[in-house]
Amino acid sequence: MIRLSDDQIHSALTRTTWIARRTAGHGRKLLHKLLNRDPERGLALVLDLAPAIGDPLGRLASEWLEQHPINPNHARQLEQSLPEHSLALREFAMVVTRNALMDRYSLTEAQQAASLNNLAGRLSDLGQREAALEASQEAMALFRKLAEARADAFTPDLARSLSNLASRLSDLGQRESALEAAQKAVALFRKLAE
Repeated sequence: MIRLSDDQIHSALTRTTWIARRTAGHGRKLLHKLLNRDPERGLALVLDLAPAIGDPLGRLASEWLEQHPINPNHARQLEQSLPEHSLALREFAMVVTRNALMDRYSLTEAQQAASLNNLAGRLSDLGQREAALEASQEAMALFRKLAEARADAFTPDLARSLSNLASRLSDLGQRESALEAAQKAVALFRKLAE
């Protein structure tokens, strides 16, 4: 099989997106064929290209990724390259982050907590508020444990995690719990600022 250059893959992804806008099924088949051929390079180029050309590239790539989970190490590399928020990549980002967490036992607790925090935000972006709250609670619990052992290293992460948890609780209308988490986060941020 002839190896495609990055420019060829980039061109193919652009054309596939254009086709998918007109005929979703045909575009999906073309993208899946391309990703099956060279998933590592193809997914990295989807990550670079989707914000510029928009839907449905990110959504179609996320469908492929759901059917073909990738190595958690590769997923973690992709996760680190993801923008914090991107409408074109929101489904893709959530699936990449889930893939990164597939082999949790190979991750440190800090890596798990960071990925769970990311997953919570990505789930929230997709309107999956209950799942987002669950991921946020798990991340906060891990960061709390880490901060108890090494406050100097993990208190900032715990404060951010509590702030995120407050947002997830608020999204679900749990205002009192959200306020409590936000107040704890503010107290930690004040302590850090001092």
